[in-house]
Amino acid sequence: MAELVRGIYHVVSRQAMHSCSWRYAQARACGNQKIDMKVLRQYTKWECSRDRKVEDGRYLEDVFWKVLEEFSEENKRLYLKFVTGKQKMSIDFGSTKDKHKVTSMGGNNATLPQSHTCFNTLDLPPYTTEEAMRKRIITAIQFCGEIDTDGRRYEY
Repeated sequence: MAELVRGIYHVVSRQAMHSCSWRYAQARACGNQKIDMKVLRQYTKWECSRDRKVEDGRYLEDVFWKVLEEFSEENKRLYLKFVTGKQKMSIDFGSTKDKHKVTSMGGNNATLPQSHTCFNTLDLPPYTTEEAMRKRIITAIQFCGEIDTDGRRYEY
């Protein structure tokens, strides 16, 4: 244990460590356990057409946020991992130059969304129903085992 403490003090001064709570230190080191949807929404750049609508006349952006807000905490973490490569939000999320982005892509109700973790970007197909959007996003986040194509084995 003494080696661990000495290692921490090598990186962070004793004064800094004693001036913050263990919860703050944990959040800085590990990120927040709960995905704050208000923060995610605040720091999202929407690059889809703002007038895109689903079948019932609601805007695609509104349906997207409704779907994400209704996700379980586990699915919110999986969504964040799918888009950013990280399952937890850092306490300074949004202060980085790479904001969460949602862009449009081609496709239909059967098309899975794609992500680009290097750019924190989700490519969202033009879903026409809330249910199609929910099912396809959940399928993508739950069955994506790798980040982009890292770790895949290609057979030739």
